[in-house]
Amino acid sequence: MKKLKVKDSGDLSKFKDKDKVSRWAVDGVKWAVGAGIMAGTNEGKIEPTETATRAQFATMMKAFDE
Repeated sequence: MKKLKVKDSGDLSKFKDKDKVSRWAVDGVKWAVGAGIMAGTNEGKIEPTETATRAQFATMMKAFDE
C-alpha cells in the first residue's frame, strides 16, 4: 500500500484559469499540484473544465506512481 502525503498543497495562483476550478475540487487540485501530479500547460493554465488527453492522464498516473 502506498502512503500518501495528503496534506501537500500547491499554489493555484500561478494558473491563469484558477477561478474555473470548482469549489468542491479546489483541495484535490491543490493537492495534485503540490504533490507534483499536475503541473498545468505551457500556457500557464490548469484547464479544469477540459477533458484530459490520454497522454496527460498517463503523465499524471506516472507521477502519482512515483
